[in-house]
Amino acid sequence: MLPVTDAIRPLHPPKIWDDISPQFLTTFWSLTMYDLFTPDVIYAKEIAKLKAAPAKVRKVNGLRRCREVTRVTQCCRWMRTRT
Repeated sequence: MLPVTDAIRPLHPPKIWDDISPQFLTTFWSLTMYDLFTPDVIYAKEIAKLKAAPAKVRKVNGLRRCREVTRVTQCCRWMRTRT
């Protein structure tokens, strides 16, 4: 792996290497979709929590309630698209 990481160092400005390492960049770009997975059980639990959240938020009055219901609804919708 050392020859590969040494080869990519000059391809990016030095500031880049302050934030990520050449090893991380090499590993990231060598992964395939089969290396990634979605934790379905955890997502299902979080979606269930988000579905229950608007009922709890409705007890709060005013604009804060409206914003919170909107935020929770959007978050739930986003998580459903990821599963």
